[in-house]
Amino acid sequence: MCSLIIIFFYTTNIYAQLEIGIVSGVSTYSLERTNLIDKKKSSSPHMIGLNVGVIADLEILPWLDIQSAVNYTNKGGNANLIKDNINVNYFVLNISPNYNKSFDKITFYVGTGIFIGYALNEFDRDIALQEPFDMPNSTSTESFDYGIIGKFGIEYSTNNRHKIFFQIDYSHSLNNYLTTYLPLDITYVNGEAVFSLAPYDEYKNKSFSFNLGYKTPLY
Repeated sequence: MCSLIIIFFYTTNIYAQLEIGIVSGVSTYSLERTNLIDKKKSSSPHMIGLNVGVIADLEILPWLDIQSAVNYTNKGGNANLIKDNINVNYFVLNISPNYNKSFDKITFYVGTGIFIGYALNEFDRDIALQEPFDMPNSTSTESFDYGIIGKFGIEYSTNNRHKIFFQIDYSHSLNNYLTTYLPLDITYVNGEAVFSLAPYDEYKNKSFSFNLGYKTPLY
C-alpha cells in the first residue's frame, strides 16, 4: 500500500511538471561543403522553408528543463553540382537540457543537445545533376541525419497554465547528407565503360529555425 501511494504521488508530480505544446515558424537552411582534395569548407546560400512540430518540457529543477521535440522541417541547399536547389523534407526528433532564468512572468532559456532525423524525399538525380556528376554512382545520399542542436528562447507566462514563447534553434549535422565522386580511371568490360570513382565533396545539413509556440501543463 505504501509503495502504491509513493508511485501515485511520484506520477502526479511528474505530470504536474510536464508541459506540452506546439511550435510553428520558418527555417533558413544550407549545405556545408567540404572538398576532400584541398580540405576547404564553404556554404551554399541560405534557403527558406517551414518548421512545425510538437514539444514536451519536463522540469527537473527550478533552473533546468529537459525539452524534447518532434518537427517537420526543410533542409538542403545548392550543392554547386546541380541545376536546381536540393529541398528535402525531414521528420526530426531532438532532445536537450535547457537552463533557464526567470524574471516574474518572463523566462529566458538556453540549451544544447542532439537530434536525429529521417528524410521523407530525395532530389531527382536525373534532372538535377550536372556533368560529370550525372554519371551512374557519382553521388550518394543518406536518409538518416543526426547532429547537435543549440537553442535560445524567451517564454511569457500568461497565467499558471498558459505560456507562449519564441525560440531560435540552430542544428548542424555530423553525418554527410550528400557525397560526390569523380572518376579516377576507366576500363572497358564487354565494350562498356566502367569508372573507378573516388570521393570528391561531402555535404552536411545546417539550419536555423525561428519559431513561435504555445505550451500548457499536462494535467
